[in-house]
Amino acid sequence: MDFSAIQDEILEQAREQLDQLCGTLAVPTDHRHLVTGRPESEIPTQAKALGSDLIVLGSHARWGLALLLGSTTDGVMHGADCDVLAVKVDTEPAATDRLIPTETVELRAIKRPPSSRPAASLTTGILTP
Repeated sequence: MDFSAIQDEILEQAREQLDQLCGTLAVPTDHRHLVTGRPESEIPTQAKALGSDLIVLGSHARWGLALLLGSTTDGVMHGADCDVLAVKVDTEPAATDRLIPTETVELRAIKRPPSSRPAASLTTGILTP
């Protein structure tokens, strides 16, 4: 079995999905980045290379062995030089599928290094009423 061909196919599918999503959201081509590797190390590496002030990640609840092994979000929070905002991912049906839409975004964690950047102040301003 040729694993490189399978990997190339998966990468091409990911590129197509990224292009479709970014096209829908009007993200310029030069702002789209697709890399391979371990997310907990690649995300901080890319953020540093791009000069990012803030990384925003979805976070899932973990129990048992998964909690002991850690998570991508935890790895990124410990490996990033910039601020990291973790937001609990909505596991409920989409708002359009509910009779009464409700707000389901929950702030899970903010990593603010000692040399906190302006992005931290911005997120605090956005999150406080």
